[in-house]
Amino acid sequence: MVENEQSTEQHSQNHLYISAFFVIFVIEQTTQFGSREYVTLLIMLDLSNEKAIYQQIRDQVVEGIASGNLQEGETLPSIRQLAADFGINLHTVNKAYDLLEREGFIQLRRKTGAVIHLKNRLPEDWETRQRTLLAEAYAQHITTEAILQRCQSILAEFDTQHQYHNGPLKGGQQ
Repeated sequence: MVENEQSTEQHSQNHLYISAFFVIFVIEQTTQFGSREYVTLLIMLDLSNEKAIYQQIRDQVVEGIASGNLQEGETLPSIRQLAADFGINLHTVNKAYDLLEREGFIQLRRKTGAVIHLKNRLPEDWETRQRTLLAEAYAQHITTEAILQRCQSILAEFDTQHQYHNGPLKGGQQ
């Protein structure tokens, strides 16, 4: 089941421009005990954002995993389905999924598609990206304490979301 919403802006000369839209996927999963459960995955793309569409998809899947909304073994929408639902190029979704696989968040399988499969390791460039983000804050004269407080606040938010979806975090969170 897929719901598609679009937010629009009206501009002069009666031209209609789409600035952002989202797709809600309701994914049916079968538990190890044979019962069915449903996972809701919301992916929102902002076409006016400078961030590339494939990166927006990648980031939202990663945040879905971090929040506990997406769990190990769950299947993501197929590349074709996601591209069709958003009306974007197939290669854009493929690029996002390839990046997620290289970074150790999913595994691409021929028969089952993209499956959440965590390798419990950080991507190779994680420290470099972290360093750049911290440099941006530091260069703007944000104090070390404020930076650490913001990091702790974001991690606490993920922890709260994860507990809401799945209960307490398991060990080995690094």
